[in-house]
Amino acid sequence: MSDRDDARLAVPKFSSFTSSKPKSTTSDKSLTRHGASTVPKFSSFKTSEKNAGDTEHSTDCHRKHDDERCRRHDEDRKKRSHRHPDRDRDHKDVKRRRHERPAADAPAGQDRLSSQRSRGPEERHHASLPATSSQAFFFDTKGDPLIRKYGGIERAKIPDYRRWGAGKVLGTAGRLVIHREGARDLFSLRMPGDGFSSEREGLRSKRLRLQPPVALRARKQTADAESEEGFLPVGGYIPPRKSVQDVDSEGDEQVNYRSIEGKAKTKQLVDSEASEESEPEDEDEAPPLDRTDPLKVRSIELRRQVKEHPNNIDAWIELVHHQDALLRAGQVLSHEGSRDEAHSYTEIKVSMLESALENTKNPRDRARVLNMLMREGVKVWPPKTAAKKWSEVQHEEEHDLFLWKAHLEFEMSNIVSFQFDRIRDMLTTRLHQAANRSERGSNDYIEAIYVFLILTRFIFDAGFKELAVAAWQGLMEMTCFRPSHIANLDEARTEFQDFWDSEVARFGEPDAQGWKSYAAGKGDLEPPEPAQAQDESRPGQSGDVYKRWATMERSQAETARMPARTLDEDTGDDPFRVVMFSDIQPLLFFIPSNVLPQVRTYLLDAFLIFCGLAPAFSSNEWPQNPLQDAFLSGARAALGVNGSWDTEENGELGEGTRKSPNFGTANICAVPSADLLTSNETWYSYLRSVASSATLSTDWSQKGTMQAIQGLGLGASAPYALALGAANPETILKKLAKGMLKQYPTDAALYNLYAVIEHAQGNNDTAVKVLGSAAAMFKDMSKPCGLLLWRTWAWFDLEAGNKKLAIKRLCSFADENLRQAPDATFNASGADLLKARQAIASIELGSGAVSVELAQTQAESLALLAYLTADGCTEPTSIAQGNISAAMASVDEATRDFRLRGAVARAAHEATLQFAAKLLHLHASKGPFRRGFIREQLIKFLDICPRNTVLLSLLEWCDSSLRVIDDTRTLLHDKILIRPHDCHSSRVFAIEHELNRGNVNTTRSAFEQAVSSDAGKSSVQLWISYIRFCHSHKELRAKAKDTFYRALRDCPWSKDVMMEAFGTLVQDMDSHELRSVYNTMMEKGLRVHVDLEEFLGRHEVPKEWKR
Repeated sequence: MSDRDDARLAVPKFSSFTSSKPKSTTSDKSLTRHGASTVPKFSSFKTSEKNAGDTEHSTDCHRKHDDERCRRHDEDRKKRSHRHPDRDRDHKDVKRRRHERPAADAPAGQDRLSSQRSRGPEERHHASLPATSSQAFFFDTKGDPLIRKYGGIERAKIPDYRRWGAGKVLGTAGRLVIHREGARDLFSLRMPGDGFSSEREGLRSKRLRLQPPVALRARKQTADAESEEGFLPVGGYIPPRKSVQDVDSEGDEQVNYRSIEGKAKTKQLVDSEASEESEPEDEDEAPPLDRTDPLKVRSIELRRQVKEHPNNIDAWIELVHHQDALLRAGQVLSHEGSRDEAHSYTEIKVSMLESALENTKNPRDRARVLNMLMREGVKVWPPKTAAKKWSEVQHEEEHDLFLWKAHLEFEMSNIVSFQFDRIRDMLTTRLHQAANRSERGSNDYIEAIYVFLILTRFIFDAGFKELAVAAWQGLMEMTCFRPSHIANLDEARTEFQDFWDSEVARFGEPDAQGWKSYAAGKGDLEPPEPAQAQDESRPGQSGDVYKRWATMERSQAETARMPARTLDEDTGDDPFRVVMFSDIQPLLFFIPSNVLPQVRTYLLDAFLIFCGLAPAFSSNEWPQNPLQDAFLSGARAALGVNGSWDTEENGELGEGTRKSPNFGTANICAVPSADLLTSNETWYSYLRSVASSATLSTDWSQKGTMQAIQGLGLGASAPYALALGAANPETILKKLAKGMLKQYPTDAALYNLYAVIEHAQGNNDTAVKVLGSAAAMFKDMSKPCGLLLWRTWAWFDLEAGNKKLAIKRLCSFADENLRQAPDATFNASGADLLKARQAIASIELGSGAVSVELAQTQAESLALLAYLTADGCTEPTSIAQGNISAAMASVDEATRDFRLRGAVARAAHEATLQFAAKLLHLHASKGPFRRGFIREQLIKFLDICPRNTVLLSLLEWCDSSLRVIDDTRTLLHDKILIRPHDCHSSRVFAIEHELNRGNVNTTRSAFEQAVSSDAGKSSVQLWISYIRFCHSHKELRAKAKDTFYRALRDCPWSKDVMMEAFGTLVQDMDSHELRSVYNTMMEKGLRVHVDLEEFLGRHEVPKEWKR
C-alpha cells in the first residue's frame, strides 16, 4: 500500500478493535486538559503482548462476523432508502447528532465502549446504567413539576427524538396519536381522511388521501455517503443542509400562495400499508392534525367533489370562489397581500375554470363558467392573448349580457387599444340588439335602458357632455311625451326630427311642454331666447403655461354641460356645442306603449343615476346594480383627502365625549326613506350635497325629474321630486309643495314627507299642522295609510323628549276620542295601549307593492309602541328612555314576517332596519346605553343588509376609539369586503373610515385595496381621490405620479382623470410628460375644447414663466 493510500485511511470501525482495559497515558491527560475535539490516538486501543496470541483468533472471527452483519445492514438500509428517502436522510442527521460528543468526554466514552465489548451481555446491561448525574441520560423518579406548569418539556436541554410508530398510542389501532402543537405534545383522534389507519372502509379508503409529491429534481448524493456509516467524523460537526421539504415543514405558519390549501402545502399522508411494513424506528413523525381550520377542510371537500363528480358545476364555482378565502386567510387587516400572491391565485382559478368549462353539459352552465373564466383570465393573460380569446367567444355574447359586459370592461380598460369611437360603436350595437330582438319582452328593454345609461355616461366622461344630455332629452321626449299615433321608431324619426330641429324648449328646460304639445299645436311653439355670450374666461396669471391652459379648458367644459342652440352667441368656435338630430339618432331606441308600464321605473332610476342622484325605486331588479357599477361612478364627486389626524378636532374631545356619526357623508347606500330624503343635520341625507356633487345642473335635474314623473305616470315618486326640489336652495318649498299636493291630494306619503322636510328645516309648528290636517283626511280605519302620519308625529314628540305625547299619537290612530283630548292631561290607560296595539297589528296586508309599504309602517309603529310602553327592560334605562330591548324584539319578529314575503319585501325590510338603527341612535343619545348591545343589534342588521352604509356608519360610531383593535375594520375585512357583498359603496366607506379613525398608512392601504378590487378598479371617483390623497401628504407625494399613470391605464376614457396631470400634479410633472398626456387625450378621441398649440400662440408667455 502506498503512502498516499495510507494518508487517506479512514478511522476504522469500533468493531475492529479488541477489548482490553484502557491504559491511562499522558496523551489522555493532555487531551482532557486542552479540551481537544479530535479522536484519540490508536495507541490507546492496543492490547498487551501477553494476550495478543490468545485473542488473535477471536478477533478475526469477530471481524468477519461484524463485516457480514454490516453488509446485510447496508443492503437493508439501501432498500429502505429507496422507499423512504426523506426518512433515511433524517436518520443520518440523527446519527450525526448522536455521535457528536463534548471533547472532554470523548476518551471516556471510548473507554466505556471498549470495556463493554469485552463483557458479556448481562454485564453490558448493568454497565449501561448511568453512574453520575452529569451524563446525558438518567432515570428521573420524581418528575419535573415545571412540565405541568408550562405544558411541555424543555427541549433545549433534551436531545432530539422521535416517537415510535409516528406518534401512535399502543393499542389504539392508529386512531389515537400524539402530535406536536408548539411546545406541547397533545393527544388527538385521527378523523376519517386525516391519515393512515387500519380501517379501510368508507371515507378512510386510500383513494381519498392525498398523493405524495412528485420529485421534479433528483437529490444530489455524495460518493462517500455509504462509507461514512458507522464512523466518527474527524473534523468538526457540519450541520446538514435543509432541503425544500424541510423548509416547507418548518414554515407551516407562512402563506404558500401557490398551494390550493392556502397557507402551507399539506404534509404527505402515509397509508396503512406503509405503516405496517416500515420499521418502528424509521417511522416519520405524524403530521399535525388541524381539524379546526374550516378553510382547509372545505378545500379538501370541494376538491373531492369535483374529482368524483366533474359535471357538478356548482362545486367547481364554489371551489374557485374558495380561493379568495384562502388568499385572505393569511393577510393582515391593513395589507391586502402582494400582487404576486393575487396573481398566483388568479392563475389557479383560471386553471380550475378551464377544467370546469370542459365538463359543462348545458348552455346555462357554460355561460356561468365562461363569464368567470374571461373575467379572471384577463388579469393574467397578456393583452394580445386576451384579445384573441375574446374574439373566439364573441358569438356567445349576443344572448349573454354579463359576458358582453365583461368584454366591454376589458376594452374600456385597455389603454393600448382604447379608442372613443370604437367603444361608442360597441355600445350602440349592443343597444340596438337588445331593443330590436325578434321576441322582445320587458327584460330586453330593461337591458336596453341599462346599456343606454352606460353609453351616455361614457360619452359624458369622455368630455362630450352636451351630446350625452341631448341623448337623454331625446329619449325622454320620445318615451314620455310622444304623440299617441306613433307606434314604432320608423314613424317617430321624421316627426321627431322636426321637433328637434325647431329648437323649442326640450325635456328638463324651463317652459318645456313636450313633443306631444308641439305636434298638437302644429309647430306653434316658439324657441327660447338665444343665450347671451358669457365673458371670455381669461387664464389666470400663473407662471405655468400648462396650468393656465387647464384653467381655460375647465371653464369651457363647465359652459358646455348643456347643449346649445344655433342662435346662441357663444357657439362659433366650437361646432360640438350645437347637437343636431343626426348626432343623437344612433343613440335613440323606441319603447312600445304596451311595455312602458313595466319598465318606466327603470327608466326614471337610470335618469337619476346619470344625474348623480340616488334611485327612487330600490325594489327594481336590474341585470347588474347600476348604483354599484364602477364605470358609472364618474357622476359622483371625489372624496375628501383630509384625515382626522390633519385636524385639531380630534384632540379637542374629552375622554368621555363620543364623536357624532358622520352624518355629512355623501356616500349613502340605503333605501330612500323619508328620513334620508331630507337635509337634516341630525341624520343622514341622500340629497344634502346635491348642489355640490352633481355633475349636471341641479335645476335641470329637478325639472327633468318632475317632468318624467308626470309623463310616465309615476305618482308614487312624487315625494322624491318634492325632496329634490327642497334640496335646491332656489326653490320655494311651500309653493312647490302646494302645487304637488293639488296634483296628488290622496298621497299620504307626500304629506308625510312635506311635514318631515318642514321639521328638518326647523318649522315644527308647520310640520304639526300638516300632519294634523292630513291625519283628519285619513281618520277612517279603512284607510290604514294614515298610520304613517301618526307614526311620524309620535317620532317628533319622542325626539322632543315628550314620551306621553308620543304614546298619545300612536293611540290616536285607534281611538278618535283621544285625538280631541288635551295634551297636558293625557295619561294612557292599559285599555288604550291594548286597543292601539291590536289595531296596528290587525291591519290587513295584501300582496301588492302598497301592502309591502304598509307592512313596513306597521312594523315601525309596533316597534315604537313597544319602546314607549313595554315593561321589563334588560338594558340600562333613564326616565327619558324607553324599553329598547322590547323594541328590538319587535323588529326581530317583523324580520321573520318579511322573510316569508320573499324578495318583493326586501326594500321594505331594509327600510325597517334603518328605522330600528335610528331608534338605537336616539336611545343612546337620551341616556345610558350598553355599547355591546347596540353593536350586537347592528351586526345582526348587517347580516341581512351588508351593503347598507347607514348601518355601517352607526357601527363605526358605536365602536370605541380607545381600543387597539378596530372592530369596524375587522368587520369590513371579514364580512363586508368579501364576495358577494363587496361593492363600490362599501369600498368608499372603508376609505372614509380610515380617514376618520386611521392614519396615513391605513388610509393609503384602504385606497390601494379599493382600486385593486373588482368593485373599484375602474372607478373614476376612487382614482381621482387616491391621486389627490397621495399628493396632499408629504410622505406619499412621491407616489402620486405613479398612481396617476395607474389610473390612466385603468380609466383611459375619463377626461377628468387625465386633467389631474394639469391640476393636482402640474408642479410634479415636466413639460414632456404633460404634453404626452395632452397627446394621449387627442389620440384616444377625447373632447378637448381649447387647442394647446393655438393657446400657446395666442398667449405669449414670458421667458421667465416658461418651464
